[in-house]
Amino acid sequence: LKVSGELKLPALVGVFRPTILIPHWLESQDNAERLHWTLRHELTHCKMKDPLWLLLRRVATSIFFYHPCIWYAGKKWEDAMELACDRAIITNEDDAHSYAQSLYKILEYIKGDETMKCAVGLFATRTQIGKRIATLLSGAVKSPARVSIIAILLFLFIPNELNKSIP
Repeated sequence: LKVSGELKLPALVGVFRPTILIPHWLESQDNAERLHWTLRHELTHCKMKDPLWLLLRRVATSIFFYHPCIWYAGKKWEDAMELACDRAIITNEDDAHSYAQSLYKILEYIKGDETMKCAVGLFATRTQIGKRIATLLSGAVKSPARVSIIAILLFLFIPNELNKSIP
């Protein structure tokens, strides 16, 4: 865990020795609840090995830079990764509202910051934070994620069908 005066948003950096970077403004006593939610969120990214998966995604994007589906899938994957972390730290509706409020305060803090308009990569944009707040308040993260029966059937039967057709 490191505190920086240069950052506007918290981030998890590093693949083999992940480090949580916290902006200086977030460590004040007034932001204790925001810091609590931020640390839980970033530690969940660490637990899920997201820096490693993000590196893999970036390597694939670099190799197949010419293919628009790679860029689209990568963006969707990053959005899903954030929502998965949000879902993992929420246990009830009160948590969802408290966490959404913390995200909103962070959004208010960076509002109007010209440097955030070009934020890419490890740092969330205002639009991403807004989508996460909307998802939290809609109740979409209060029930556990489930794999559909269709996905399970596809996972079980398609590889077998492919193996049969290969001579």
